Amino acid sequence: MRRPSWRAIKPRSSTASSCRWTAATRRANVRRDSVFDLLGKEEDIMALQNLAPINDQLADIIVRADEPWIETEPGKAWMKVLWTGAETGRWVALFRWNKGYTAAPHKHLSDAHTYVLKGKLQVRDGVLNAGDYDYEPNGVLHGATVALEDTEYLFVCEGPVIFFNEDGLTNYLSWEELARMRDAAKAGRQASMGINVTAEVSAG
Repeated sequence: MRRPSWRAIKPRSSTASSCRWTAATRRANVRRDSVFDLLGKEEDIMALQNLAPINDQLADIIVRADEPWIETEPGKAWMKVLWTGAETGRWVALFRWNKGYTAAPHKHLSDAHTYVLKGKLQVRDGVLNAGDYDYEPNGVLHGATVALEDTEYLFVCEGPVIFFNEDGLTNYLSWEELARMRDAAKAGRQASMGINVTAEVSAG
């Protein structure tokens, strides 16, 4: 049997591989240049991508830290409505509960996210401490939720929540109710400062 020659088994040289890579790159660049020859310069193509929003009224929504709290139960519970989404039904709020405050049993009609900023919450059989995060799936039932300490938490909800007791439904909370509460609180503050709310709305 004839033994293979050295030339037959010699590995490919790095020079040959480099040449092939260079040739492939050159072919790719030629194809790329051909595209730009047909369509125009690269900067002209990028200019065709109009990034301007269709709605030129889009703007950030900012709620300042000194925004007053809305009292939901005298001397026990308050909230700040940070955002409501009419298109999606989502809403975001800050809650502040004094120690001992108890929220009624409720059911989530969407999923929700809770992040405890300070204090301690009793949620079902568990306790949420400051820095804890809780994901609440759509359809989950919650018994009474208790503030074990003076507590503040951020609540991001994807839809409504219904409250109930042994006799049936007691309350329904959605982005619409929150928007009404926020607007009523704003109107009350403006009235207390002597601002003509009706005139302001008409002017807007």
